Amino acid sequence: MAAVCCGWSGRIGELLIGAGAATATGVSVAAGAADAAALPATEGAAAEAACRNCTPALIKELTEINTELLGAIAKRSVLGCLSANQRFHFTLYGASASEVLLPLIESLWLQFGPTMYLSLLSPDMPWDASAHFEILEGLRTAKPAVARRGVLNDIRTTGRSLIPAMASHTSIGLLSSPLDDLYFGD
Repeated sequence: MAAVCCGWSGRIGELLIGAGAATATGVSVAAGAADAAALPATEGAAAEAACRNCTPALIKELTEINTELLGAIAKRSVLGCLSANQRFHFTLYGASASEVLLPLIESLWLQFGPTMYLSLLSPDMPWDASAHFEILEGLRTAKPAVARRGVLNDIRTTGRSLIPAMASHTSIGLLSSPLDDLYFGD
């Protein structure tokens, strides 16, 4: 566990696989819970705002990115998945036009990035981006609550896939790989 017990990864580890599982962070479960609550709150609010600002061009762009993501999942291309998923979310959140939410989400993603990497290394890779269809449906139907629910489902699915990935001994040392092709917007 020592290799993944840093920043957000350790906090998520404490929350998902039990107190003490990530003691190298020195972060309490309560602090981890506060951090874990920040991600769905900020991303959910940004998705709702993006839905209110949605254009057909945004739906087209997100659909194209999601198609690329599904191709990367089919090929089990971890870096392709990470890059396309990040572009999907940051394109969505950029459409919120929020000067407050986007920097908060960027900061949380910087902490969460290594954990997302691990979630894709799960032996059965249960994360399939299916929640993105719910997000797109919310945008198409102009229903901010549906877009928000899709984002929250995406976060929960990722969290559930972390349990086997973080428990796996094969994940040791994987976080030292460079991830130069990740996207944080314009």
